Amino acid sequence: MQKIYPTIISSDLSEVEAQLAPALAAPDAISQVMIQIIDGEFAPALTVTPEDLAHLDFGSLQVDFHLITNEPLDYIWEIFDHTPPLPLRSISAQIEHLSDVSSFLQEVVSHEYVPGIALDLYTPIEEISADWLAEKYGLKQIILMGTEVGETSLAPAQFNPLVIQKLAELIRTYGSQIKDKEIEVVLSGGVTPEVITQAHAATPPEFHDQLAFAADSYLWQGDFTAQLEKLLI
Repeated sequence: MQKIYPTIISSDLSEVEAQLAPALAAPDAISQVMIQIIDGEFAPALTVTPEDLAHLDFGSLQVDFHLITNEPLDYIWEIFDHTPPLPLRSISAQIEHLSDVSSFLQEVVSHEYVPGIALDLYTPIEEISADWLAEKYGLKQIILMGTEVGETSLAPAQFNPLVIQKLAELIRTYGSQIKDKEIEVVLSGGVTPEVITQAHAATPPEFHDQLAFAADSYLWQGDFTAQLEKLLI
């Protein structure tokens, strides 16, 4: 089954709860949600914090945090302070404002969570160091933004097809490591059924199981169940 991660980007805790509700009601299709944490400095939006989320009931869902912040290393300690009760699976961070990617990856994996990195729309694949894919760093998730980080704030943004080219380049450059180490590649921002089709067309079939799609506004703009079914086809 296609991996779809409902993505929550909100400054309003009641909205977070409202968006969690339909995901909780679809356990056969949804196993985790992605929550973007934005500090208002890296991007103009300001969202809920890990501390705000600590009392919420996530049911059987796991949480992936995507940190869109200045110096994500400063944020992971707040996350660790609240897990449990947060059912955390992974922590990924934008590399553009991350002073030491290797230290970030090692810190996350030392707490037995899945570490990941995220590239903004115009950050080239060349910015990924081959060293980060070494076994000791435990990299297991690469997020490619389909919109510029500033556009992901709290309003719908249009998917930029440039990321499909970046996806193909990522597979050409690091395909063997991605396959061998079972690294998940996530497209995030502006995801629609057409985007999923394009991503599959741009990658060899043997990589399709390692693709995931973090869907935000498309899921929330209509009936969640109906929109989700379209993404899963």
